[in-house]
Amino acid sequence: MDATLDYVEKRGEKRGEKRGEKRGEKRGEKRVIDLYQLLANDQRLDEWNEALKDNKVLMRLLKEYSL
Repeated sequence: MDATLDYVEKRGEKRGEKRGEKRGEKRGEKRVIDLYQLLANDQRLDEWNEALKDNKVLMRLLKEYSL
């Protein structure tokens, strides 16, 4: 009985991790798309190119735009 419960618990954890990763990826994609659109509207695509090369720049821009 304990082995069955352990199996079910591990299977649930794996499913939850997979679903969580997909949701997190979708949120991350949306944030990046939103940032690109905002930078394009503000004519700041040169900073977009910098953000693609430097994660610190990306994080600064995300914070600046409250994303």
